[in-house]
Amino acid sequence: MSKGFAIQFSAVTFFSEDGWHQQSYCLAHSDVLPKDAPPNAIMAVVVGSREIFETTREARKLADLAGRPVAFDFSGLTVVVGPGDDPDAVARSWWQQLHGCTPEQSAER
Repeated sequence: MSKGFAIQFSAVTFFSEDGWHQQSYCLAHSDVLPKDAPPNAIMAVVVGSREIFETTREARKLADLAGRPVAFDFSGLTVVVGPGDDPDAVARSWWQQLHGCTPEQSAER
């Protein structure tokens, strides 16, 4: 069986070298690769009203399990989280791109 994942109700089932894994999710499989995403990325879409830090942390878990990056669109920007990436640093970078300042600076406004 090839590596990949499929949606099962409120969980995602992942296959990696050590077998199948199931987790609840805020990311679901997408058939459309977000713009500027690496071609080997797992394509995902954010499900429900989620927060960028929570979503990048989940993407990191998925990337580690799958051994390849996870790409998704979040508020019009493509986010890519690879295995071993710091998910909070990825989220902060997204925040800076979208808002032009850090989360802390946004909170001070």
